[in-house]
Amino acid sequence: MELTGIAKDTYDIGERVEYQCKPGYKRRPSEAMFTMCSAEDNWPPLSNDACYKKLCTIPVDPLNGQVNFLNGSYEFGTEIQFVCNRGFNLIGNEILVCELSGSGVQWSSEAPVCEKVLCQPPPDIANGGYLSKKDVFEFLEVVTYSCDHNPGGDQFSLIGESSLHCMGRNVWSGSPPECKVVRCLHPVVPNGRQMSGFRAKHFYGATVTFECREGFFLHGDSMVVCEADSTWQPPLPRCLQEPALLTTNIPGTQGCSARSTPRLQKKLRFLPSSLAWSPVSTDACYKNYCDLQVDPVHGQVILVNKSYEFGSQIQFVCNDGFYLVGNEILHCLLNGSKVHWSGEAPLCEKVSCQPPPQIPNGGYSSAKDVFQYLESVTYSCSRSAGPEEFSLVGERKLFCLGQHVWSSSPPECKVVSCPQPVVLNGRQRSGFGVKHSYRARVTFECLHGFFLHGNSTVVCSADSTWQPPAPQCRDTPPARGLHMPASPKVFLALRGRAGGRRF
Repeated sequence: MELTGIAKDTYDIGERVEYQCKPGYKRRPSEAMFTMCSAEDNWPPLSNDACYKKLCTIPVDPLNGQVNFLNGSYEFGTEIQFVCNRGFNLIGNEILVCELSGSGVQWSSEAPVCEKVLCQPPPDIANGGYLSKKDVFEFLEVVTYSCDHNPGGDQFSLIGESSLHCMGRNVWSGSPPECKVVRCLHPVVPNGRQMSGFRAKHFYGATVTFECREGFFLHGDSMVVCEADSTWQPPLPRCLQEPALLTTNIPGTQGCSARSTPRLQKKLRFLPSSLAWSPVSTDACYKNYCDLQVDPVHGQVILVNKSYEFGSQIQFVCNDGFYLVGNEILHCLLNGSKVHWSGEAPLCEKVSCQPPPQIPNGGYSSAKDVFQYLESVTYSCSRSAGPEEFSLVGERKLFCLGQHVWSSSPPECKVVSCPQPVVLNGRQRSGFGVKHSYRARVTFECLHGFFLHGNSTVVCSADSTWQPPAPQCRDTPPARGLHMPASPKVFLALRGRAGGRRF
């Protein structure tokens, strides 16, 4: 509570002092709001429950989301948080505060909405494409690329991920693949012969295996793969008269598979005296390692399995203000006779946004081609040529939050004009004006003998209507609710002595 009027230096016995509730608080009719200087030289105290906090309107869960009450209520000074379900984006302010507005309280901004995560179509590719020709793709929806038929020559091969998923607002899971002609030369190994992969032409992903003729030993890998650069990988093996230190087909041993590497200290030797091979240690082979991956610029690599060996996974993450271009997870996989990562290492590119949309009857001043992460634009409305001014409806300031993703939809500049509000058996207390434009506020009170039903403050909304609806003044009091919010503590600011003494 606070003192009504100006405090005096001295007060006489029997003199009365009036109090009123502070802004944001409401009077409890059953409690006194005055005190009198008593003959006992003191001021009788007032009840701490004489005023209690006003309530903002009850917030409702947005469609496809929910409201969290951060302070357990929606009374003056409290906060609420809006969150969206998976697959939906929050458009608007995440946190709203119940704050003072004139003589009443209201939420600090309009409630946000949860919009479905959508993606614009992924890029088209040369010599190929995808079947789903749509204007918009939904969350986790998939497009699958394929290559066109090449009528004039060799077939096109699809290089990269054939399927992309919509992962966020206009964010796809990876870069589109490439369709190009990949053709490796016919493989020839002197003193060797081909065992599999017989064909007239060798395109991308074709595999060929070899063995050496009698009297020759294989040096290198027995299997090669036609890679995207039209070369065989690993390089073609050689068939030489000298044996390799360790072969993969020694009688009576398991040998080392393509996914493992020999330990050089565990060489196998042929013992002519016994016409047998020396025994092989169980530690003779260990898992091959994929290439060491370094942290991308503006990001880092996480070793999911704590190593780079065959069968392990690594994860790439980017710093704030950067987004991942490529696959987040790579696997160390078998490829022919060697191991390699399942894809190219991704990059962390700086988040930037294309200019947000222009709007009729308004715009923003920042004329740039590209906006950086967290950079903002501020919209304003043009001057109207007619009798009514344009009002800016929506978020005035937008922030670049993700790759080509702004914090909300652009606002709208339009004429908003609410009719003159009239409450029978009541009178207007504030918001007097000839015209009432967007967000204009008007407060009411009832004439003596009538009781207010509804909210005392109404606001001119974007659809040119008063919200909440204008209250009514009736000759019967409103029903009292069961819930009574906790009242603030009231401090009596009067101290002193009566009868002309200093107060």
